[in-house]
Amino acid sequence: MTYTEFYKIVNDICDQIDKDESYEYIGVRFENKLRAVGEICECSNHNDARDDERDFPEYGSAEYAEMQELDGTSAWLAHCTWNYREDVSTKAAFRKPSWQEDDEMRGQNDHAYVVAGNRLATPSDADHGEIVIVDAIVLKVLY
Repeated sequence: MTYTEFYKIVNDICDQIDKDESYEYIGVRFENKLRAVGEICECSNHNDARDDERDFPEYGSAEYAEMQELDGTSAWLAHCTWNYREDVSTKAAFRKPSWQEDDEMRGQNDHAYVVAGNRLATPSDADHGEIVIVDAIVLKVLY
């Protein structure tokens, strides 16, 4: 999937949700777990003792299992209905790296999903741009 395709799909979903007012919060979740549209995501774990936001134990490891469980699913904020609507490409979490020569998205995870919900449980020490959506539902499988 290219960045252009990614931005278009996520922006179109945000626009549709603005019209039908079905969800308050829209996020993008990157992970290795295979999910289906309509699936409710389980709660994410939280590593509040880390110094670097990239320092996170591998999913399924003993270290991961010992971490605190959040009250919802972690995602990168794409849109919330009560805030000014901005293009997803302007958000730091989704910007195309300037060093990248081609337009293909390359990430650490096998899958990406658009998730949504009506309640947040984002901790005060969340990463910049991160939200935690209670009962997050998969709206779109991106890849």
